[in-house]
Amino acid sequence: MGGDSAPELPLKMVLELQNNPTYSSHQFHCFGTQKVLEPTLNKPNLSPCYCSSDIPSDFKNPKEILSKQDSSIYQGLLALQKGEIDVFLSAGNTGAIVVAAKFLIPVSEGITRPCLAIKVPKVDGTFGLLVDVGANVDVKPEHLSQFAQLGMDFASKSLGISKPSLGLINIGSEPYKGDKLRQIAFKNLNTQFPEFIGNIEGWEIFDKKADVMVCDGFTGNVVLKLSEGFAQILLKQDKRHPFLNQFRMENHGGSFLLGYRKPIIIGHGSSNQSTLENMLKLAIQI
Repeated sequence: MGGDSAPELPLKMVLELQNNPTYSSHQFHCFGTQKVLEPTLNKPNLSPCYCSSDIPSDFKNPKEILSKQDSSIYQGLLALQKGEIDVFLSAGNTGAIVVAAKFLIPVSEGITRPCLAIKVPKVDGTFGLLVDVGANVDVKPEHLSQFAQLGMDFASKSLGISKPSLGLINIGSEPYKGDKLRQIAFKNLNTQFPEFIGNIEGWEIFDKKADVMVCDGFTGNVVLKLSEGFAQILLKQDKRHPFLNQFRMENHGGSFLLGYRKPIIIGHGSSNQSTLENMLKLAIQI
């Protein structure tokens, strides 16, 4: 029940969805204090899960989540670990979710650095996948190979992209461009992935050149926020185009925390009701 507008907004959403026939076959487990969750009692497909505390969006030290095991984030991920829920989704503090997930949820075989991935709109109306967008600021070449594998698997199995292509975000198309990290990563990806098509320059991110685009979390986060911010500026100036509309966060829900054996979706803290509902649709899809 997290996010900047929590608990009122997510509570409003789940109360409305429990009357929606589209979701009648799904059971929603809501984590929060007993007072907050009182309206969910005796609803057919809502299960209140009481917690004595929550984690604020501006939580300063995410590692403190491990000492707050009565919080909604920790309890929600614990339920995921136990198999009591199939997917965990939250618009709460991203750092706290990542730390708690590392402690509670087993990682996939061969993965040492789980990563955040997000769907990126393409000019032809399709979507690509950008990884990492903020979970790992400092990485090594082998981590980029792990992100690539996670992204390729997720794109093909969960997003329905048949035979996805792979690209490395860099400052030029030539193999020798970029810093040491990118140069070594290029060689590794070229050897490890037959689907690797080479470097992706910034202006090609929204083109159809590659389906899965890999970078470190620092670069990915800047790309994500720059593109979202630029699109919002144009939309506020009444520039209307279907491609720009794809940058409205309410249209794509949240980001995917890849690398764990259980699915986790994280939304923007400023998520509105449409965004939260699209997070649910993503959860059902995957």
